[in-house]
Amino acid sequence: MPTDFTDMAQFTWKYVRRITILIVGTAVLLIGIALIVLPGPAIIVIPAGLAILGTEFVWAKWFLNRIKKRAIALRNAITGSKTEGVPPPTFNLSVERPEPKQTTTAQ
Repeated sequence: MPTDFTDMAQFTWKYVRRITILIVGTAVLLIGIALIVLPGPAIIVIPAGLAILGTEFVWAKWFLNRIKKRAIALRNAITGSKTEGVPPPTFNLSVERPEPKQTTTAQ
């Protein structure tokens, strides 16, 4: 239990944040589950709810990782590829300037 005001504020903030994430994540997850039978993008909303919950709860992160692995396996089964995932794109931000042409002077 906290002893001074600073500890009490940190203690309170920690639990307020955790409860807020629980309420918002659960609401988004329940809306996603409802969208399975209602018209809407349940495939997007359910992982979004799990991602919100996964910021604070290990079990939600575990479910989200499980869904990701199954989605990759499904994609690989459909496309016939054996890759685990697509690597992120790399961008070359360096500017390449051409070498200046050397002119020769006639002597």
